Amino acid sequence: MNDILDSVGRSGSPTQRRMMKRKQDSQQPAGQGATAAIDGERFMEVSLSHLRDNPHQPRLSMNKDALAELASSISRKGLQQPIRVLMKENRDMYIIAGHRRAEAHRLLGLDSIKAIVVEEKDDATLRVESIIENLQRDNLHNMELALAYADAISSGAFKNQNTLALEIGKSKAHVSKIVKLVELPKKVIDDLLENKSVNDMVALDIIRRLNEPGIIEKVYFWFVDSNADRAALKEYIASLQEDKSQGKEISLKHSGKGVKIEIPYKLSDDKLKKLEAFLKTL
Repeated sequence: MNDILDSVGRSGSPTQRRMMKRKQDSQQPAGQGATAAIDGERFMEVSLSHLRDNPHQPRLSMNKDALAELASSISRKGLQQPIRVLMKENRDMYIIAGHRRAEAHRLLGLDSIKAIVVEEKDDATLRVESIIENLQRDNLHNMELALAYADAISSGAFKNQNTLALEIGKSKAHVSKIVKLVELPKKVIDDLLENKSVNDMVALDIIRRLNEPGIIEKVYFWFVDSNADRAALKEYIASLQEDKSQGKEISLKHSGKGVKIEIPYKLSDDKLKKLEAFLKTL
């Protein structure tokens, strides 16, 4: 762990460095119901009835089977890492990290859970920590992340994509590309959140660039149902664009140097090769 901390200390964002330190501290033992100081925070057993969902939580859905597996693991091995919560003045606690662990405890019929309780933070800090905690999980879907990024910026917690990227230790290009997913039609977003059908950012970006909602939905659900790869996706889009262009005439323009052929629609790679081969025979 010390090697990890040294690495993050040299290259991570300020928030990442603080959170890595807390993660190491949370590994220290503490008795049932005990309260201990951990980097200025408290480690204690908290009642599940006091827990409230974090409104800035990126993870918007939970897989029932995965949740059952987590509950089974906790039942057999115990909780390996405490959740992190923010305590408000009225004693309500908002989960910063550990929604699935809390739900797994509820599934097991437990009344309490081990937690690191932190003091009240400003809105921007709470959003950043929620995002970074989830970035450390491999199964966070890009659509969930896109909504979290967009909410963090639109709420005013961050001035723009640059400031968000800097704080979470990501490039502006990464943040920009992820945020653009919110431009997808609602039907597509709902499917991505509920079924996580596609998490290929390149493919989703290709589909998003089609601009027309009806065409985007048609192409997206074809891509999901056919289990196609990117090459097949591009071919399918090209065929739709070609069908849409039927009736448009090919024009020939003569000049002193030869003839210029203008085709008012995109050809598939296969048809383009055939056209090139034919022209060479003239």
